[in-house]
Amino acid sequence: MQIVTRNFVDKESGLIMKIWFIIPSIDRKGHYLTQLKLLQSISQRGHEVVLITNRRIETLSTLNKISFEIVAVSDEKYTFEKYEKKPESLSYWYAYFRNSWAIPKAAFKLAQTIFPDVVFLVGAEYLTFSLLIRYLKWRRYKIPKI
Repeated sequence: MQIVTRNFVDKESGLIMKIWFIIPSIDRKGHYLTQLKLLQSISQRGHEVVLITNRRIETLSTLNKISFEIVAVSDEKYTFEKYEKKPESLSYWYAYFRNSWAIPKAAFKLAQTIFPDVVFLVGAEYLTFSLLIRYLKWRRYKIPKI
């Protein structure tokens, strides 16, 4: 079996992709640090990478030099950290669904003026996200069936 990798930055034509990563709750416990390292790696290859999330967090300083843009939708309105203490509570799930709706919605609003080539969503509740896509009637990108 041969594995072929492709670098989307073409040195001759200068093709650079605009890649958006949407992480609705960056302050939620999980594997976001690994995702941030992925963003860092992709941006260091020459692509324009934007992280769209609910707030700025100090952990981002663990990456030596951040080479991607961070768009924080709100530093206080959509915080998730305070709900982590009781993951079985109704307020935890409310915050999870709220951020799965509000943060991608803000990203799509921004996408009306800046057109990314790739949108990558992680850490969201996908049914809520699917309803948002239908609600916005947003068909700019083809969403693959699972």
